[in-house]
Amino acid sequence: MGWADPAHAGSVALNPQVDAMGTRLLLSLHHVTVRSADLERSEAFYCQLLGLQAGPRPAFAMPGRWFYLGAQALVHVLPRQPGSLAPTGPAIDHFALAAQGLADVERRWRAASWPYELRAPDITGQWQLFTHDPDGAQVELYFDGHEESWGGEAGCA
Repeated sequence: MGWADPAHAGSVALNPQVDAMGTRLLLSLHHVTVRSADLERSEAFYCQLLGLQAGPRPAFAMPGRWFYLGAQALVHVLPRQPGSLAPTGPAIDHFALAAQGLADVERRWRAASWPYELRAPDITGQWQLFTHDPDGAQVELYFDGHEESWGGEAGCA
């Protein structure tokens, strides 16, 4: 069974990992930061397709947006800067979010003509739905293997 640190309420709970000295270093997934060429387009993706909510963000010098799952600012989006470490592509490979309602997600994304790849349960026992945000960051949603797929054509283009 997982646990959650009350200081990080709403974050993804992981089993505690203890190093050789008995110290727990990592608590949970706190947030993912992605770079965007268009903050408005990113907001539409994260809010309309993934169902996150735009929310408050500290008054940092650099503009950006924070998107929340409950009380947790799960995805931080910053503008892509010339000369940054990843000027032409995402600075992350992918991030994964636990999800539910596979058939509803498939219908919503097909209605929006949003491309995705659905992988049937394998050794993980989970459905995996892969897509990319508007700036190329790969997003994985994983669903319980007992959920039913909509049965429409996966990989909507």
